[in-house]
Amino acid sequence: MSDRFDKHDLRAFERFAASPAGRFALETEARLLGRLVSSWPRRGRGILDIGCGAGSFLEVFHQLGFDVTGIDASPVMVEAARARLGKNSDIHLGLAEHLPFYDNEFDFSCLITVLEFVHSPENVLREAMRVSRKGVLVACMNRLSLYHITNGPMPWNSQTSRRTQGHWFFPWEIRSLIRRVAGPNKALRSGSVLLGSPSTWKAGRILNAINAWTLPLPIGSFYAVTVNLFGDPLTTPLYSWKTEPGLPVG
Repeated sequence: MSDRFDKHDLRAFERFAASPAGRFALETEARLLGRLVSSWPRRGRGILDIGCGAGSFLEVFHQLGFDVTGIDASPVMVEAARARLGKNSDIHLGLAEHLPFYDNEFDFSCLITVLEFVHSPENVLREAMRVSRKGVLVACMNRLSLYHITNGPMPWNSQTSRRTQGHWFFPWEIRSLIRRVAGPNKALRSGSVLLGSPSTWKAGRILNAINAWTLPLPIGSFYAVTVNLFGDPLTTPLYSWKTEPGLPVG
């Protein structure tokens, strides 16, 4: 990755995660990712979180039922992720551009706010797809959002954190990148959340309607897309069964 996050960045993330807006944002982002991977099989299936940071999304995927592995270029973040996950995950120190894993070693992989901070997003995505048998999840901070205007790398935002100083992508750039790397016929599924500015990231009936719903239009602050490497999408999400399906009759 282009820059290795240090202890200052870890403390900044921890402050954000502990704030009301941060908790709301991370919980909302986690729900979006859960919806997008709902058709992926999980029991006994491995997912690699590339650029796992302090492990917050590793924890989400573990709770969803995946066998989780993480890798990050920052020793500080690797240490934090190991402390968070304990024995529930295998955490590696390494580069997203040169993953130390075999072809198709994992069922799935994910890149969550990683492509913004690497020298060659295309090479990193190719590596993610190389080590994945079944699917890849990409999530980015959305340039087509109020968040970009209020917190992104704009001339009037001199106090923004380093986390928001990377290259922000438009959703169509991400889809084009995926098509270029994976091929034009792979099934994609996408969504975004957090339509409002960070000042609105909090609980409340109207604010939840604005920020917590998965938006069909890619205008939320956090945009994510899954690519099915086998082409045809799986059609039965794990969460869809309200009751246990009955046995066939006769």
